[in-house]
Amino acid sequence: MNQETKYSKDNPSAPVEVCAAVIRQGSRTLICGRAKTSPLYGYWEFPGGKVEKGETFAQCIQREIWEELGMKILPLDTVWVLEHCYPDKKVRVRFIRCIPAPDSPPPQARDQQDFKWIESGKLNQERMLPADTPFAEFLVKSEKFRISCNK
Repeated sequence: MNQETKYSKDNPSAPVEVCAAVIRQGSRTLICGRAKTSPLYGYWEFPGGKVEKGETFAQCIQREIWEELGMKILPLDTVWVLEHCYPDKKVRVRFIRCIPAPDSPPPQARDQQDFKWIESGKLNQERMLPADTPFAEFLVKSEKFRISCNK
């Protein structure tokens, strides 16, 4: 896969590579609101963003989480990859399980974005970004399964 290939009018089939952090504390997952100045304002999303030229996926997610939340994170592994078509572009989202670095400050609202910790089993009650919805639904189902197995 060529992560440098970007969507353009000349190459509309090339997806934009995006990384999204899956940061959990117990049964809660961290999500961010889209900035008021961004397209799709009003949606919630897993924090992250576009891979820049020359970046690895790990470097991308560390940079994005630092810029958005002021957190240092340790990327662990990719847990889900999907492609989603918006009217103007196709994105390939790589959901990366991450943990806060031991020396990380707690998350703080930066980049004009809200954030919140939400019970993973309630992610389907939020207005999630269309590209993030399938993974959010997967987490909801996983949480229900985990709870039923622990009874």
